Amino acid sequence: MSSFVFLYKKRDSNKEGAKRKKTTSMVVFADVATSLGEAIGAEAPRQNPSLCAKIGKFRKKLADFTFSLFTFHSFIALFIKIWYYIFMNKIYILPRGTDAYGFVKQIAAEKYNIVSSALEIMRNAHGKPYFKNIPDFHFNISHSGDFLAIAISNRDVGIDIEKIRKPDFRITKRFCSDEQAYITETDSINRFFEVWTKKEACLKYKGTGLSGGLNTFSIFEFSPLQNSYIFNEYIISVCGHGNFELVIKT
Repeated sequence: MSSFVFLYKKRDSNKEGAKRKKTTSMVVFADVATSLGEAIGAEAPRQNPSLCAKIGKFRKKLADFTFSLFTFHSFIALFIKIWYYIFMNKIYILPRGTDAYGFVKQIAAEKYNIVSSALEIMRNAHGKPYFKNIPDFHFNISHSGDFLAIAISNRDVGIDIEKIRKPDFRITKRFCSDEQAYITETDSINRFFEVWTKKEACLKYKGTGLSGGLNTFSIFEFSPLQNSYIFNEYIISVCGHGNFELVIKT
């Protein structure tokens, strides 16, 4: 048990000294339990109804404040989750010589406020890398020519980058019929690399890589949808949930 002290002032006046007001401090001690609720409730001094009423009002205000604080905290937590989902998705374009895994570790370390050397990279059965014990941090890496592309998301993601050049159209025999028709319809070179990078991004999203088979699915029927970006003479395609921000660091 502990003691809880309430201080308040009472004014005294009499007919002879109407102009003089004497203030007397009254101290009321109430034994309280460790629980504030018990202290303000059952243990309150019943012999002073006015003080009990004040304590009751204080108790109600405390309850209202606690509820408001909890509601505000819940709103902030929801806002952070939405912000995290919308703005975490990024594609980084870096020079080919960049330490890709070191870069990803740095971003994860800053986000979770941990030492990058403590992050352990694991690989699934098909070689797709991921961080052990960080289930909501996903990344994927691809490189071509002079550049490196890294996709980071809070959900599964796959990415592929290719330098646009004269393609070997014989590869299209491994594509689905609707994809072949899309390529030959118009602008065949860019569309070839669009389909090619999207298919690789989908397979990397699944975590299988090319071993999953190029002709086992069509990009037009695959979920989630894929987005493509043109950067200089390169095309980058990403397969993931939500929109991705392209960040160029060259």
